[in-house]
Amino acid sequence: MAIFSIIGDKMENATCLDLFSGSGNLGIEALSRGASFCDFIDESKYSIETIEKNLKNCGLTDRANPIWDDVLKFLANVESKYDIIFADPYYTETNHRHLIKLAMERLNPNGLFFLLSSAGIASIELPKELIDSVQVETRKYGKTLLTIITH
Repeated sequence: MAIFSIIGDKMENATCLDLFSGSGNLGIEALSRGASFCDFIDESKYSIETIEKNLKNCGLTDRANPIWDDVLKFLANVESKYDIIFADPYYTETNHRHLIKLAMERLNPNGLFFLLSSAGIASIELPKELIDSVQVETRKYGKTLLTIITH
């Protein structure tokens, strides 16, 4: 996956957060590539159960924490900081400003935030307070727009 080529050796011992995690594929891939820990957040109980099974099958349960919660509520209340954050929300949602603001507050200074969205979106709209303090790169892969945000 292109995301992991971009991350490269920054994955080693990274603390990760997989938002809207679904089956957990991004976080599990991160753990398999050397991340030290990953929190998985999804509002679907079925998704959390699937992640737990997938982690067990991969022998990664000791380095992961699947959490059944609303992503925005989790971000607003968690105190942890992360080196790498993945967010793969439903592509029909086009207003990601609040998600970006909360995620960037949880990102370590040299961290990477990967936001997946529909390639039909011209660009991701940043919160006003972040415009001058972050760098944004976008890449299109088929029907997916990958936005990479760093401090």
